[in-house]
Amino acid sequence: CFNKANLQIALLRKSGLPAGYGVSLIHREVFQPLLPEDLFQLVSEPTVHVYAFCYLDSRWVACDATIDAELYIAFYQGKPDWDYSPWDGVADYRLSRAYLVEEQGIYSSIDLFLLQPPRFWTDEFLSRANCFLEENIRRKLGRQEGEVT
Repeated sequence: CFNKANLQIALLRKSGLPAGYGVSLIHREVFQPLLPEDLFQLVSEPTVHVYAFCYLDSRWVACDATIDAELYIAFYQGKPDWDYSPWDGVADYRLSRAYLVEEQGIYSSIDLFLLQPPRFWTDEFLSRANCFLEENIRRKLGRQEGEVT
C-alpha cells in the first residue's frame, strides 16, 4: 500500500491536484488471501494501511488504489464485505469499513512512518509475498508465465 500510495500521490500532484496520504489501522485479515500462512502470521493486529487522498471540489476525497481490479478478482471477489467498482472521482473509495480499526488522518508526507525500521518486511519477505501474488494471479486469472497484461 505504501508504494501504490506514493506513486498515486506523485501522479496526482504532478497533474496539479493537491494530494495526501491517508493513514489508518486495519485488521490484518485483509492480508490473509495475499500471503502464505507463515508470512501472514507475522502481520501485526492491527496493521498500518496507507492510501491516497486528493482535493477535489473543495474537499478531500479518498482514492485508495491498493486493491486494483486484478487483485480483487484473484483474491477477494465473492468474499464478504468486498466489492470493486471503478473510482468515480466523486465518492470516497477505500477498503471496506468492515476491516477498519481506526482512521489516523491525512498527512502531506509519510516520511516518519518510513523512517521506522521494518520489523519483518525484509527483502526476502517481500520477494516471497510477490512470488505468491504473481503465481496466484496467473493461476486464478488463467494467465501463462511471462504473459504481458
